Amino acid sequence: MHQPVNLLESSGAMIFHATDQPFLSVIVSVYNKQDSLSRCLDSLLDCPVALEIIIVDDDSSDDSRSIAQAYVDQYQNCKLICLTKNCGAGEARNVGAKHARGQYLAFFDADDWCENAVLSTLYDQLAEHSFPDIAVTGYKKYCHHDYQSNYTFHTRYLGLHTGVQAVELRLAKVICPSPWNKLYKTSYWQNHKFAWPEMRHSEDFASILEFLAEAESVLISNQAYYCYNVNEGSLTRSLKADKIDHMLTALEHMRVRSSSIKHADLIDNFDNKLNRVCYAHLRYFLNINAASISRDALIYLCSRLIQFNLDHAVPYRFFVKEFDGYKFLKLLRQVQTQHKLAYNILEHYSTLEQLKINTFVLSPIKLRVWKKRSPTRYPN
Repeated sequence: MHQPVNLLESSGAMIFHATDQPFLSVIVSVYNKQDSLSRCLDSLLDCPVALEIIIVDDDSSDDSRSIAQAYVDQYQNCKLICLTKNCGAGEARNVGAKHARGQYLAFFDADDWCENAVLSTLYDQLAEHSFPDIAVTGYKKYCHHDYQSNYTFHTRYLGLHTGVQAVELRLAKVICPSPWNKLYKTSYWQNHKFAWPEMRHSEDFASILEFLAEAESVLISNQAYYCYNVNEGSLTRSLKADKIDHMLTALEHMRVRSSSIKHADLIDNFDNKLNRVCYAHLRYFLNINAASISRDALIYLCSRLIQFNLDHAVPYRFFVKEFDGYKFLKLLRQVQTQHKLAYNILEHYSTLEQLKINTFVLSPIKLRVWKKRSPTRYPN
């Protein structure tokens, strides 16, 4: 039986006794967010549902910790956990989730805020559907605090789904991989010992599939309580060379865990989809950073992507359909004027046959064309 949840009749900061179970435990991961943290916390404190706020400071070097402490001193439903070293958002979320007492878990970034009035309606929907394991909601997107768009689901996706159906919707890109537009039943989370990978990029990318696959019930709702604020300098928007590397690490993490995941056969379909995203990031990275990326960094990215797919035997037809060798080299030639990379990268491998790239990436016909164009570099 579910414990009763205290809903407020009017707005205002929620104070509850330590013996009460709040409806929601909100984990706010913070790293150097002194300019946005107060807005995030104020929006949560004004929510018309009983909640606890667990602020996890990821060893900030600005005034974020002191701002959080001021809220803890003033409000009984705020708690501050301070990490002794910077571990990344994944570990910060994990630490906060271990201290959660609410009926549901929510993960917030300190850049974002809550549309507080929506939560009471969302609670009614959860109760109507017997409190499912996970709720996936719409959200509102802002750019530098200016409203941009409202992300909602088509009406055919609304309502209750099984975990298998939710995984299929994730693979179809109906459900986004972000953690912040989802509520997780705390008992479900803790019983399965879920955790975010301890990596700085893409910790959300593979884990969402695991969480969905184990669920008995997943509610999809258009109650957009979450306001997602995009900052050009944020971690998820930054164009750093190691982002693709971390995405591949996320896929490897998913493969290791897939053997123990329910409906793992569905997870196998994720390999090609993540590869497609990796190549999309490379293309975007090159287009934006063509003048500044170093030759060594690009060689590393290309070699890691190609070698990764050799190790895991991604079918040749994937490259033909999505990103074959010709397109790959054509892309690299876009920055040839800056770094003369197009053929230097192939030269870096000594010979194409050494890594068997022609088997997986380059068709024999195209390989002969390149050898004809540069017979001294690719002798027969």
